[in-house]
Amino acid sequence: PQLQRYTNAHVGEAITLRVERDGRTLTLHPTPVKHRLGNETRGLVGAAQVAGNTDTKNEASRGLYRQEIVKLVERLNMFIPERERWLKVPDLKFNRRIGQYAHQYWTVDGEPIGQERYAAYLQDILPRPEDIALVHDIEKEPDWIEPKKADTLLNQQP
Repeated sequence: PQLQRYTNAHVGEAITLRVERDGRTLTLHPTPVKHRLGNETRGLVGAAQVAGNTDTKNEASRGLYRQEIVKLVERLNMFIPERERWLKVPDLKFNRRIGQYAHQYWTVDGEPIGQERYAAYLQDILPRPEDIALVHDIEKEPDWIEPKKADTLLNQQP
């Protein structure tokens, strides 16, 4: 549950942080790294190719970015044997501060929720103080990140 709470918290933040201010215009720049080949992008439509105004283009770009996150999380889920523990990417409507759904009340599944219930709902699905403390404790351990296999092979003595 802790990892899911962090996923819930940070996906919306990641989408928000990808917005850059260009004068008075907000522009979202998707960077589909795994699809980029030189100057050519395959598999995703760039923001400039989406018909409509800047807000429409930004929403379309956020959707593309979320699709990329979903694919990465699906790959992570292959390493979690218990399906009920698989991570889910929250809906684009959830916990937004910019765009079409900014400052509205939605669940991680994209269902509307009343403002009076929203604060308690967030406490259930976002990282709690004990989750943050647990992560800080883990980060203090010297080997909390497993070395890459290539690094391990390079450090072996013959």
